[in-house]
Amino acid sequence: SQDVTKDRDLYIGGSDMAAVMGLNKYTSTLQLYLMKKGKWDVPIPEKVQERMDVGSVMEDVIADLYTQYTGNKVRRRNKPYFGPGNFSFIRGHVDRLIEGTDWILEIKNVGHYAAQDWGKPNTSEIPEYFKWQAYCYMYLSGKSRVVFAAFFEGAEIGLYYLDRDEEKIEKQRLKNNEKILFVVVDCFRFDQALGILPMIQKLFKTEIGYHVSLLPSATPFARNGIFSGRFLSEIQDQEPEMWQRIANSESSMNMCEPDMFKNLLRELSDRDISHAYHKVSIAKEGQRFLTHMKEYSDLSLIALVVNFVDLLTHHRAESDVLQEMIPDESGYRSLVQTWFANSWLLEVLHTAAEMDFTVILTSDHGSIRVRRGVKIAADRETSKGVRYKYGRSLQCPDKHALVIKRPADYRLPEMLTGTNYLIAKEDVYFVYPTQYHKYLGQLQDSFQHGGISLEEMLVPTITLRRR
Repeated sequence: SQDVTKDRDLYIGGSDMAAVMGLNKYTSTLQLYLMKKGKWDVPIPEKVQERMDVGSVMEDVIADLYTQYTGNKVRRRNKPYFGPGNFSFIRGHVDRLIEGTDWILEIKNVGHYAAQDWGKPNTSEIPEYFKWQAYCYMYLSGKSRVVFAAFFEGAEIGLYYLDRDEEKIEKQRLKNNEKILFVVVDCFRFDQALGILPMIQKLFKTEIGYHVSLLPSATPFARNGIFSGRFLSEIQDQEPEMWQRIANSESSMNMCEPDMFKNLLRELSDRDISHAYHKVSIAKEGQRFLTHMKEYSDLSLIALVVNFVDLLTHHRAESDVLQEMIPDESGYRSLVQTWFANSWLLEVLHTAAEMDFTVILTSDHGSIRVRRGVKIAADRETSKGVRYKYGRSLQCPDKHALVIKRPADYRLPEMLTGTNYLIAKEDVYFVYPTQYHKYLGQLQDSFQHGGISLEEMLVPTITLRRR
């Protein structure tokens, strides 16, 4: 429409992305630049203008056909999506939003010659020049999918799907020099994240997403996966020296995260990214980070690991006071909310908003309240986890645990020769026959992690942009 196009010289739109990437058959990157600067006044060829006019008229028709074929209602969005911070010159005018979902509908009237660029319907075989338009829209809007309704030569409609690609989006963020504060709150459940949102939404526009934790859903596996972009088995195979440091560490199997993260950023952006990595276990460390935070204003990325919720989870099992304060999931949420409302971390987010940082708030795994103790037999070399174990010849009924006899099939490292894994299902926890009743009572109703449950594996990924 005229309202959408009248200021196009003032911004880069989603439909410009193909030219930006050098993929537009009709407009080069240089031509796009000259057009935006008002220095390219070559008229649009008459036939091209005719196709554009027909496409505009057909948009409503194709949208109606999509609704008839799928039953999904669609609606217009009357304002564009804007890029964050210094990138507000990037805008996205989507064709329609699909109601009841977080999907975008893009409508294409496809002529005879262009039809050969499209693959089979119900796939993601979309022309590359349209894919970048979709990536742009998902980046700007936070939506998870773009559906293309392609009307071929006025005869038939084909539906195509392109899902959000976080790796591509993160690469684009890094290449755009968008400043990012990446916060990993260890052992942070999805319901706890939703509980603190009201305190954040006064400062930030929020996009709520999720990812799925690695197995076992425990810090050595899941958080190393976040900061390396790899499974532990890949590190074991590809970087034996680093693996020896991880496997032989007496303090933490996550000691190599700073080095891993540096390598991952270089891999994602094809260059060195100015960044800092900080891990905070106690309030004094958090206050110290807050005091020095503005010294990092020139960095592209700050990674911050917060251990409080994980420490709370572990100490609850040993403390009568904490068990009284956290009797169940509701009490757990309430205590996390109280902590956050009075914590240095909330002040860090205030400071990030002042510094115009985009914040990505996530976790490595959650936790679950365990209720069913299951006996297993193991030797002294077996790991100590309550919800997962690795060792030799470990056995457990399939109804209680995932029994992994070939770690490589699950991209797990072989800790010892002949290692196998047990990963607890639902609310099961493992207890040795020795002093069975003692540990059964000690662990009953405690919050644990490392196993297979929604509470442990469905992890929040919340993007925050300053209002």
